[in-house]
Formats: sequence, C-alpha cells, structure tokens
Amino acid sequence: IKSERNYVHLVTAHNELVVKHRLGDLEKKFRSQSFLRVHKSYVVNLAHIRRLEGSQLWLTNDKVVPVSESYRTTLLERVSGFSVEDR
Repeated sequence: IKSERNYVHLVTAHNELVVKHRLGDLEKKFRSQSFLRVHKSYVVNLAHIRRLEGSQLWLTNDKVVPVSESYRTTLLERVSGFSVEDR
C-alpha cells in the first residue's frame, strides 16, 4: 500500500487500485493481518517480503519499497519469527 496525498495505491497479486483513503486508516484496519508500516508512505504485507537490504525491501512482485529508519526496528522484530527467503 503506497500513499500519495489523499489517495492510496493498493497493489495485490492481480490488480492495482487507487482509492481515496488515508494510509493511517488502512494501516489500523490491516494491522492484525500481517501488514506493517515500513515508511511514512508505505505499508507492506509481511508475507510478501523477499529480502531486506539496507533501507530497501524487495517484495515477491519484484517491487522495491523504502524502509525508514524509524520503522526498521519494528520491521526486524516482526520478521524475526518468519522465514524470509529469496524466491
């Protein structure tokens, strides 16, 4: 999920949608479903992380998402219980 002003881009396995919504509201709605904010403008599904390198996440759809230093610790804590592998 990527925020751009008052809109968010929702990327799924099959579609990409743009809706008028606030990222913070969607973050709260999806928090219990393995989604995590990794940047002020991005929320990702933890199940689709391929690798973390420096300040960038590679996702299973080959998109690269920035990771802010302020969200990095929480991200590392959440993925430490997962087996993240490069597919």
